[in-house]
Amino acid sequence: MKIFFAFYLCVALAINTTTLAAAEQNLLFQAQRAFDHGKFSDAIVRWEKILPKLSPRQQINVLLNLATAYQSLGMTDNSLAILKNQALPVAQKTGDKIRESLVLAHLSDVYLLTRYLDNAKNSAQKSVALACASQSPLACATALNYCANLLSTQLKNLSTEPVLFRTICGCAGVSCQAVDKYCANSICATP
Repeated sequence: MKIFFAFYLCVALAINTTTLAAAEQNLLFQAQRAFDHGKFSDAIVRWEKILPKLSPRQQINVLLNLATAYQSLGMTDNSLAILKNQALPVAQKTGDKIRESLVLAHLSDVYLLTRYLDNAKNSAQKSVALACASQSPLACATALNYCANLLSTQLKNLSTEPVLFRTICGCAGVSCQAVDKYCANSICATP
């Protein structure tokens, strides 16, 4: 009798766990669907509800989505707080350098939006360094794209901001000599 009860209990727990996982996936799907349809507040409510139940890797993804949703609503302070105080520590704790790079890239974008340019530059540089060190072409390209967003707002400052420009070009596989030659003959040359 005890064996039957133990077996029944294990099966019930397995079914309950499977049902819970399906419910979590459904809530994630509903949140993403709401976001995709521009219902950012609804997406935020659903993501915040499911967040504590997720694995750290899933939490990072949801926190990035939350930050984007808040940014879409013009709530950049909330977006910044989520990235800085929640997503970045979780990414650093997991040791996932690609996700950490992605969080830093998003953080750079929000800093750029809020005109904290030094913070934007520092986050972008850290993002590029982590992404390119990971040997993931997609991660490196994503980080470079965010870095290029910052660079495009700073074109007039390239002669005074060579570190950022050199970081982008170096990560893209362009030698420092080529960067120096370009800077001497192009947009970063002092007028």
